[in-house]
Amino acid sequence: MTENPFEFEFGKNEYFLIHKEEIIDEAMQNAYLIITSEKGFEELMSERGNLWLPFNPNDVRSIIIAGELEKIESIINDIIKYFESTEEYEKCIDLVDVINYIKSGKPYKHLIKL
Repeated sequence: MTENPFEFEFGKNEYFLIHKEEIIDEAMQNAYLIITSEKGFEELMSERGNLWLPFNPNDVRSIIIAGELEKIESIINDIIKYFESTEEYEKCIDLVDVINYIKSGKPYKHLIKL
C-alpha cells in the first residue's frame, strides 16, 4: 500500500477508503502530465470536470513565482518516489530531467503548466 501523499486525511469517507489507491494513482498521473508540460491544469480540468493532485496548485504557483527551487524539487521528488514504487521508471527519468532543467538556471516558469 502506498503512502498518502495528500495534505489531507481520507478520514472515514467510504468512497475515499474504497478508492484510495486509484485516487492516489490518478493524482500522481495528473501531476506528471502537468510537471512535464504534456497537459495543463486547465486542460485536465476541462477534460475531467474535477482533478486529483498531490499538491495544491495555488501553492505550487506561488512557489514557482517566488523561485523556491528547493520546494519545487521536493514536490517532484515525492512524485518520483511514487513512480519508483509503481516501477514506472520512464516517468522517473522524465521528472529527473525536469529537475535538472530547473537546476540549470534556464527559465522554467513556463514549464510546469498550472
